[in-house]
Amino acid sequence: MKGISFLTNEKNQKIAVQIDLEKHGEIWEDFFDCLITEERKDEDTIHLVS
Repeated sequence: MKGISFLTNEKNQKIAVQIDLEKHGEIWEDFFDCLITEERKDEDTIHLVS
């Protein structure tokens, strides 16, 4: 896929990805939001009262 590159280790296993943000910036934002959500899933909920 153009704009996506993988970094591999000595066993040719994919260990990292490089994303062309000019080409795939919107996809990156969605992916990053998912990472943040997953990271915070076990945090206490803060209830907002108006």
